[in-house]
Amino acid sequence: MAPTSANKINASSFRDPTTSWLGKDGYWRVLIGSKRNTIGLAILYKSKDFVNWVEAKYPLYSAQGTGMWECPDFFPILNDSSIGVDTSFNSDNVRHVLKVSLDDKKHDYYLIGSYDIVKDKFIPDKAFKDSESFLRYDYGKYYASKTFFDDGKNRRVLLGWVNESSSVADDIKKGWSGIHAIPRAIWLDKSGKQLVQWPVVEIEKLRANPVIWPTKLLKAGDLLQINGITAAQIDHSVVESFGGKGKACITARVYPTLAINDEAHVYVFNNGTADVKITRLSAWSMKKAQINGKYR
Repeated sequence: MAPTSANKINASSFRDPTTSWLGKDGYWRVLIGSKRNTIGLAILYKSKDFVNWVEAKYPLYSAQGTGMWECPDFFPILNDSSIGVDTSFNSDNVRHVLKVSLDDKKHDYYLIGSYDIVKDKFIPDKAFKDSESFLRYDYGKYYASKTFFDDGKNRRVLLGWVNESSSVADDIKKGWSGIHAIPRAIWLDKSGKQLVQWPVVEIEKLRANPVIWPTKLLKAGDLLQINGITAAQIDHSVVESFGGKGKACITARVYPTLAINDEAHVYVFNNGTADVKITRLSAWSMKKAQINGKYR
C-alpha cells in the first residue's frame, strides 16, 4: 500500500488505515484516508494473505468538496440492538457506518448506509452535501476517533482525541497538549438515522460520594447548588456532556482561573421563563483512575 503515480495521490495525503475486515470471498480489506484535489477519498485495498495488497479500481466512497479524510473508520452495526459486532460481520440485519475526520474542519463526521459486498461500495442513506447537516460524533472538541469491537462484552467502543483550545504558548508552558476523552459505547439509535453514545460502564467504578435528588421543581430564575460532591475533578479542563440519552454529545475544553479546587462548584439552574420539573438528579465525585498500576 503506497501512493503511486498511477493513483495520483500525494504522499502527504495517504494515511491512517482502518481496522481490516474479511470478506466472504476470503479477501481482507482495508481503507486509507486520502484526497484528490478537494475530493475526499476512502481508498480500498484488498489482500489474500494480509501481506500483498492491491488497490481496488474505485474507492469505497468519495465526496466532492470535503478535502482530506483523516482517520477513516468503517464498521457494521446491528439494526435493532445495542450489542456490537465484529468488523467483518455482515448480515441482512446490519447497517454500516463510514466515519471520517475532515482535516479542513477538524471535526469527525459519519454516514450511515449499506455496504454492497459485490461491488465493494458504500451507499449512504444521506450523502455528504451540506456540511452543516453532516452527522457528527461530538459537537464540541473531538477528533481523530476510532472504534474497536470489544468481544469480551460484545460492544463497540469509541475512542476520541480532544485537542486544546488554549494557545500554543500555554501548551508549551504546561508541557503537554491534547487528551483522550472518556471511552464511549456506541450503537444505532432506534430511528436508524443516527448513532447513540454513552460512557462505558467501567467509568461508574470511579464514582464516589453519591448525591441523589428526588423530584424537584426548578422555578424560572432558580439557581441551586449541588452540595456534597467535589466539583473540581480529575482533569480541570474537560467537560463532556451527553444529551438526549446519548443522541447529542458535546466535549468542551475549559481553563478556569477562579473556579479552582475548593472554589469550583456545581449548580442546577433555570434561565428560562417557565418552571422545569427535575424528575431525578444524580451526581458523584470522581475518584482517580488507576493507569498502569498508578493512580492519576
